[in-house]
Amino acid sequence: MDSPLFRAPTLEEQIESLQPGDHVCVISRGESLTRSVIVPFVRRCLARREMCFYVLGERAEEEVAAELAQAGIDVEQARGQGALTFLKSREYMPLEKFAPAAFIALFAERAQQALNAGFYGVGFIVEMIWGLELDLSLEELIEYESRLSREFFPNAPASALCIYDRRRLSAEYLQAALRHHPLAIVDDTLISDPFYQAPELDAEASETAKVDWMVSQLVHRAKDTAELRRSQARFRALIENASDGITVLDADGMILYEGPSSERLLGYRPEEMVGRYVREFISQEDVAPLMDKLRRAIENPDEIQMMRLRALHRDGPIINVETVGRRLRDPADLPCAVFNWRDINERVLFEQALERARDAALEASRLKSAFIANVSHEIRTPLNVITGYTELIGDHLAEQHDETAKDYVEGTQRACARLLRTISNILDISKIETGAFSLMPAEAFVADILHQGLGARHLVCGPDFA
Repeated sequence: MDSPLFRAPTLEEQIESLQPGDHVCVISRGESLTRSVIVPFVRRCLARREMCFYVLGERAEEEVAAELAQAGIDVEQARGQGALTFLKSREYMPLEKFAPAAFIALFAERAQQALNAGFYGVGFIVEMIWGLELDLSLEELIEYESRLSREFFPNAPASALCIYDRRRLSAEYLQAALRHHPLAIVDDTLISDPFYQAPELDAEASETAKVDWMVSQLVHRAKDTAELRRSQARFRALIENASDGITVLDADGMILYEGPSSERLLGYRPEEMVGRYVREFISQEDVAPLMDKLRRAIENPDEIQMMRLRALHRDGPIINVETVGRRLRDPADLPCAVFNWRDINERVLFEQALERARDAALEASRLKSAFIANVSHEIRTPLNVITGYTELIGDHLAEQHDETAKDYVEGTQRACARLLRTISNILDISKIETGAFSLMPAEAFVADILHQGLGARHLVCGPDFA
């Protein structure tokens, strides 16, 4: 199935893409060019804020204005703002006697007039019948068109459509037109004019110079053709050998293009997917999120949209894919977005394994903390009993003025206190792991600590301990 994505641009699109400096010859067979040529050019000028001059032929101004209005152009508003001006032959060429240099100066004045009025440039639509009405000779036409291409258009913020009617103009006129316009519109197609003759060859160039120029044109054309073929081959190789899938969707999610990787990744040949909707090939839970990404990509051409979704393989398995998409800027009248996607099943499995390992580690840490808290409680309870009874014994011996067991009682109390501190330190490990532990700096006297430690050892090991 042919994809509309890769169709040739329409004549309207080609005209709207004309740039300042473009000088176009339109060959007409007498058919109306209003909708196919004139309306797109006027619309282009208005959209780009360029002043447009329309040089009328034999038709009445009211008739042309009505046709433009019928095509959706607000003629009255454009004329009121100075953006659209209709000129008759004598208004277009007001000189008493035609002189190419003076006439080209008028072009420059009109371009400057547009800039002074706040416009960004100027566009001319010229029905070339004016040459017949003013009895313009073929030699004058040749010089005029040649000097326009050489002296005016290369440096002016201007573009022009020169319309030649084959029914009214001689073959010599038409040949001269084709030789002096770099671009031409023939049969609803805008093309680079292969018969265009460089302006520098008009000024008494030798036959040898003309032959050299013709040969150079053939060489350039051959090089351009070869480069185009190489570019197409590189592009085709890039697409056909891409490991990622490439999908182009329109605003409704219909597949306009599918890369050849789809058969390897999903089991579908590209022609089996083009023309169908993407929702047929992905999990239903992912349809709404993908359509939202598609909408955002079309509305925000500079944004890159990323997401993960589950694609459906032809044989049944679900394939986890990661996709990156953005809007295609061309063609302008077909809002669509291109998505590159790849199989990330192995990565997803690895991430799931990491999550399971993390969950297991967290559970082990929780159990450890619970164990430490439980063991600490079981030790602290009897230790508090021992400490309490030791204090009672100490108090009783003090009442009896019995000093014989004082050292043992105090040593037992110190050992209990140290054991309580050890239990507290064990509990602090859990606090450290959770980040809840806070340091409280305090002064410590090393001599006292050593004295307490040695006293405890003396109590346990006896008076002979050294």
